[in-house]
Amino acid sequence: MEAFYSGAFSRRETDQFVDYTGYLFVGQYIPYDICDYAVSYALAVVERLKAAGYSIPSLEITTASKDIEVLSVTQDDKICLILGSENQGVGQQLLDASGETIHIPMLGINSSVNVATACAIATYEITRRFGKFLVDPR
Repeated sequence: MEAFYSGAFSRRETDQFVDYTGYLFVGQYIPYDICDYAVSYALAVVERLKAAGYSIPSLEITTASKDIEVLSVTQDDKICLILGSENQGVGQQLLDASGETIHIPMLGINSSVNVATACAIATYEITRRFGKFLVDPR
């Protein structure tokens, strides 16, 4: 992970959250920035990362979303995963700006998990795919 962008908290709340939880070792090892609830800022970050060669999937269940299992990942990919809020998910403007929309398949009638759990599952799945390209040093 190269950076963490948050639109869920104000800068003060994010600093407190990061200090309290050590979330992803943000602050110590990973630079982070806060979107301060501004969709226009989040869209600007997406456009900047697209210009830098990132693929930008959104993690959200929609009528057009694809199972995360079909997300194409190669060794040289740079990925920015967009996650939505607990209650409202990813907004339509960010869905439109992202390259594709993926979801986590679930059994039964439940169609959602909290954002932290969804992030962990998606990050694991993407990282696992990158792992196929790592050489075992033994």
